[in-house]
Amino acid sequence: MRCFSLGKAVAFTLAFAVAGVAQDYNFRFYGQAEGLQNLVVLSLAQDRTGYIWAGTEAGLYRYNGHHFQLMGTEEGLPCSTETHGLFIAADGALWTNICSKVFRFDGKHFQSFQAWTRCSGVPK
Repeated sequence: MRCFSLGKAVAFTLAFAVAGVAQDYNFRFYGQAEGLQNLVVLSLAQDRTGYIWAGTEAGLYRYNGHHFQLMGTEEGLPCSTETHGLFIAADGALWTNICSKVFRFDGKHFQSFQAWTRCSGVPK
């Protein structure tokens, strides 16, 4: 009859426990084929509607699950430069710093923070 030490028994049990809860992770590379022209991502956020926002060295992209769209003048951003910070506020709005300014995205359009009053939070 063989005797197992307590340490060996615990190690044996943990080995099977870890194997039972191990997860498989899937990784996917996103790039130009999906519309992401700059691969240096500086910040990421996901909004309430499920969009993934990627701040890169060359602008802000929104990913809809299939394709990345570069946010630009049509959406209210005057330039496409480094985007370091992304923040989803309690009201669901996306805040970002780009073009040396802070912008708020209301779901349709970016507004410069300088255009907002401090007291009311309503555009001038």
